[in-house]
Amino acid sequence: MLWSGHPAWKSQIGFLIRWGLAALIPAVVAMVAPVPGGSARWIGLSLILLLLVVAVAGLHRARTFYAASTERVVVRRGILSRHLQSTAFERVQNINLNQTLLDRMLDIGDLDFDTASAGESADDFRFSGVSDPNGVMHIAARHMHRNGEGL
Repeated sequence: MLWSGHPAWKSQIGFLIRWGLAALIPAVVAMVAPVPGGSARWIGLSLILLLLVVAVAGLHRARTFYAASTERVVVRRGILSRHLQSTAFERVQNINLNQTLLDRMLDIGDLDFDTASAGESADDFRFSGVSDPNGVMHIAARHMHRNGEGL
């Protein structure tokens, strides 16, 4: 096994901030304006919504698994139902790293494994939101060079 893992928690920050702030709206409205039935009910609703946001982020992370072995590149998604994509590592022609400025600050990124098949879409073998993407890319690149494959 060269590398295996899930998307990093840090890759969920945008989702958590966006939906976490949205979950706080009932509590903010209850504190600013008098609400029938008291503000405690609305603050409780915000707490429940915040827990739901964290649970959804956790499920997204748990349902996605990536692996690169000396033999195969695998992307597995799903908890109850599964979607598995796999290709022989020898078919990988290029590995591309994509990072936004925020991704670079958080040391996360997306790795695209380009394969020698026209049948797969560009997103088929993408490891999204992995920690230390440079390290993962170098591990895979060393394996490619050892086996005489180009990068």
